[in-house]
Amino acid sequence: MRTITNDYRDAQILNLGSGGEGGPYLVTQTGVAPSDPMPKTRMFVLRPDGCWVDFNAYACQGNPEAMDDLVFPNTTKVICLAVLEYSI
Repeated sequence: MRTITNDYRDAQILNLGSGGEGGPYLVTQTGVAPSDPMPKTRMFVLRPDGCWVDFNAYACQGNPEAMDDLVFPNTTKVICLAVLEYSI
């Protein structure tokens, strides 16, 4: 089981746009949370505030608007977050 990281090479950027539209974008990573007492591989998503969260915590809410907290409007926002993360 692999622990999730903040390394951009471990993440995938998914374009959720339809019909050739650019965005919104979802950043995902599969692995184990670093502090998980019972390690289990899960799918995590990166929120625009820089926090990785378990995708199922949002998906099981049954509230489509909750997913708005997880998407980036464009790839520039994703890249800006990555640059800030690695420059600290």
